[in-house]
Amino acid sequence: MNLSIITPVSRPGNIAKIARSIFDNKPPGINVYWFIVVDGNSTDIGLPYDQLGYASIIIGNHPSPEGGVAGHAQRNYGREMVDEFLAGEPTYIYNLDDDTLLHPGFYEALLTLPEDYHVSLSGQQANGDDTPRLLTAPHLVKLNCIDTGMTIFSSYHWTVDRQWIPTRYDADGVFTEQLHNEYKDKWRYFHKPISYYNKLR
Repeated sequence: MNLSIITPVSRPGNIAKIARSIFDNKPPGINVYWFIVVDGNSTDIGLPYDQLGYASIIIGNHPSPEGGVAGHAQRNYGREMVDEFLAGEPTYIYNLDDDTLLHPGFYEALLTLPEDYHVSLSGQQANGDDTPRLLTAPHLVKLNCIDTGMTIFSSYHWTVDRQWIPTRYDADGVFTEQLHNEYKDKWRYFHKPISYYNKLR
């Protein structure tokens, strides 16, 4: 199973911690490709990425446009990187911001998905102390009720031509609600946390 993780980066000091949360608990049989997109004109993440000790880390850079917020321009560029690197091969896609860690429950949710990549999934979100923050249900996959890290997208749903609005802070809710409305019959709901909210802040 392919998993592509996109991380917009403006806090390079968190990269090593995030890497451990991604790779140290990865189950066998999952091919993780981590696309780190630096907000700026360099690919500096604060240390040589090969020192992280993990394979399949792909680094790019993409400056934010005027008025760009929340790493959304980098997410769009990261999606292009996924398509180019995997040469169109299907994958699950997950957004992991640079102010948080991969939740320990993430891989449990991922392993419930079929290997034909035709399903997306939304899970719950926890605060940094693991208390509940946001729940999931069909009527909750919408603006103001869903956060960036709560959804694992099928690459058949989030295609490379689908763009997050780079200048809108709540573009995560707008984008996810739109895709959910289109693909409700191919969407699953995982009633445990799969993401943290601002774990590293």
